[in-house]
Amino acid sequence: MSLEADGTDEPSVVYENPGPVERFKNSFSLKLAAAGLALIVIGFILQTGVMAAVLAVWGGALVVIGIGMYAFIQWSLQGTQG
Repeated sequence: MSLEADGTDEPSVVYENPGPVERFKNSFSLKLAAAGLALIVIGFILQTGVMAAVLAVWGGALVVIGIGMYAFIQWSLQGTQG
């Protein structure tokens, strides 16, 4: 976000569209979803025992929560960006 003068007394706000890496760095919810994917991968690598199942379930929950939070935040911000 940057402020630019457009010849009037009030500055206009310009929203810059960040790239995917910057979006990931600045988003807790996307990091939460990535941690969930990591837990799912670890559970898949273990493949036996209760811990593998627990990690897969926790990972799936984190992915759903992270993506849901990100989608809700983006949806709620959509009206403020013009």
